[in-house]
Amino acid sequence: MLRIHNRCFGLRSAALAGILVAFASCKPAAEISPEPQADPPKEIGVVNPTGGFYVDAIVADGVDYYFHEQSAFENNPCKVIQGETVAAKTDIFCILDVAELDLYYNKFGLNYNAPPGMCKYTELVGYSYYAYEPSPPGLDVTISATYLDGSLTAASSDNAAVSLDVSTNALTCTYDYTSDSGPNCCEGLVTIDSTYTFSPVTGDHDDDPATPDTTVIPAPVSQPGASTSLGGKRSACLNGPGTLDIFPKDAKSGYPRDLLTKAEVEGVNGLFEIPSSIEKDMASTVYVANYFNPTSFGGVGSTFPQAAGVKPTALLKPFYQFGCLNSAWEYVARIRLLVRSWDRVDNFTAQSNPYSAGNEGQFDTALHDRSVWEDFLNTYPGDNQ
Repeated sequence: MLRIHNRCFGLRSAALAGILVAFASCKPAAEISPEPQADPPKEIGVVNPTGGFYVDAIVADGVDYYFHEQSAFENNPCKVIQGETVAAKTDIFCILDVAELDLYYNKFGLNYNAPPGMCKYTELVGYSYYAYEPSPPGLDVTISATYLDGSLTAASSDNAAVSLDVSTNALTCTYDYTSDSGPNCCEGLVTIDSTYTFSPVTGDHDDDPATPDTTVIPAPVSQPGASTSLGGKRSACLNGPGTLDIFPKDAKSGYPRDLLTKAEVEGVNGLFEIPSSIEKDMASTVYVANYFNPTSFGGVGSTFPQAAGVKPTALLKPFYQFGCLNSAWEYVARIRLLVRSWDRVDNFTAQSNPYSAGNEGQFDTALHDRSVWEDFLNTYPGDNQ
């Protein structure tokens, strides 16, 4: 067993689509064993009939990592045994720990297996987040516009997010980021009610040349507007692996749907391939690293699960989620996965904080090189994602 600085490499690997497939099993340094502790070798795309409902991490050759249930830091199987009925053993959380440059540079995969007879269907949910703040659902704005002799002179809106610019006569929306090469996430309706006013007119208004000219102020004309689309989509602000093409998109909203597969008769063995942050031209690791500390968002502890709403505001689907479903769309088993970035190689242990403040000694560069959700907290990554 190869081990460097108390960290584990995969024991068995096989080439697949340019990624080396690693099945890892290792103990802490005090418990080094010469024998692999993992299940027998698994072949991607071939259903493992006795392996249970599981997820395996597939990483590039040479990438150092831990993959484990959240209750333990050593590499251990992330799986639900077929026939298990204990709730705590059928709904589990797992964590993939990777050093930040390895995670930023390399793509990885998640191999999932459901044996025949365990699941009627499998469900794959992709982690996704709002890179930019979208408009609130059901946005419906009314603007009152006043014109003088055909020129817009005033406009008032019942929602500060949407306005009519008097100088350009153009609609602007806080959630439209196209002026900065971003998406238009301003979804909703706008109605512009117009009032046309006119300057006083002096002249012969009675067709009698004998009478002096008079000045008349024409009556204002009101014209109710019709509701029109603001032109954007809330879903345009989404990013993350959950937006990849493997997930079907709702034709109307543009939101990705979860991927469902029949599994009862033949079972399922699939690979969810996740591009790297550098491949997606991202500045941070949040494109792939969905881990967050619940206590930073009102949670009662640092482990999962937490009460609903304990997550960064920008997260839509906070987990890589693998579901084993019955015919009524109820869970038989569920595995939720978090990917965590580590700042320091010598800190890559169970007792350490994955994020480190300060600089790298004589090199005078930051230990924490790429932003994670602990940096963004309840803001949106935007251009810094």
